[in-house]
Amino acid sequence: MADEHAPGCAPESGGIGGSGQSGAGSYWRRYFDGVYDAALLREFERNAVSSSFRSEFATLPYDLLPAAGESAPLVVIVPGSIAYGRLFAALSALLVRQGMSAVTFDYAGTGEAGRPLADFSVAQHIANITDLCTELTRLYPRQPIVLLGLSYGGYMSFLASRRTPVAAMCWYAAPDPTSRKFVKSQPGFSLAVPVLTALARLFPRWPVPLERLVDYGKVSASTAFLDVYRSDPGVTTRCTLRSLVSLFGGFASPHDLADLSTPTLVAHCRNDRLFASALGQDVFSRIGSPAKEFIEIEGGGHWPSNTAELTSLATAVGNFLRAQGLLA
Repeated sequence: MADEHAPGCAPESGGIGGSGQSGAGSYWRRYFDGVYDAALLREFERNAVSSSFRSEFATLPYDLLPAAGESAPLVVIVPGSIAYGRLFAALSALLVRQGMSAVTFDYAGTGEAGRPLADFSVAQHIANITDLCTELTRLYPRQPIVLLGLSYGGYMSFLASRRTPVAAMCWYAAPDPTSRKFVKSQPGFSLAVPVLTALARLFPRWPVPLERLVDYGKVSASTAFLDVYRSDPGVTTRCTLRSLVSLFGGFASPHDLADLSTPTLVAHCRNDRLFASALGQDVFSRIGSPAKEFIEIEGGGHWPSNTAELTSLATAVGNFLRAQGLLA
């Protein structure tokens, strides 16, 4: 950590209490009762420090789980569009076991920083990422920033990296939502976006029940995980129509991945039921950085739903950063 803050400390920090960040309360702890190893929860609660950062749109919560070394890479876990920070508490603890510091955070308008009806945009999400990176760089200048983007968080990490320098990026189960292959993989995508865009101009705050649009069986093959996930109040289940349109078409004009020079790991679940592994391979093939790697992880869904699968992801990240000289 930087000299001005000892390891394990952060400005305006607070411990991991029962409520912590607001929306999901302590519900996230249920993932450690039959889904992930309970020891990971103990490590997270013992070592994580809660704080907040001022973004362009709101003051947002984050948790820092520090590694022992002052120059350890600081891995920012970038959620997908409807997830929230502490959903990835187990992953952050596993990253620390690999020697990295880890940060989880919430976007404005979603997750624990959200409301019963989420109202956000992709542009806001990207601004949240860049503002957090700026804050962490100021606080911990010795620690290289690494973005670990999950699902849609992968491409949002790429867009954020065009605004703020990062040492490396890792994409997990993350397609390029602007690519032709992605559009072809989503039935009705091309037809739905223009119609929804027109409707959003008339009814921008019309509530959309996302839970009815999500095929939970594609998120995970684990009954234990889904039993908790389906009722998680931190996961966005209702959003405004304009937010849905932003997710479908808010990534602006496509950016050329060939221009990406940042070292990048692309990891994908071999049996991803939501976004096929071929979409990850397509992303990998178009990345211009010579320092890139593609790896498939065994699993039964879009997200690692047990400790072994999650450990495979954390290990892959650690191995890649070691190969880049960013992790001892």
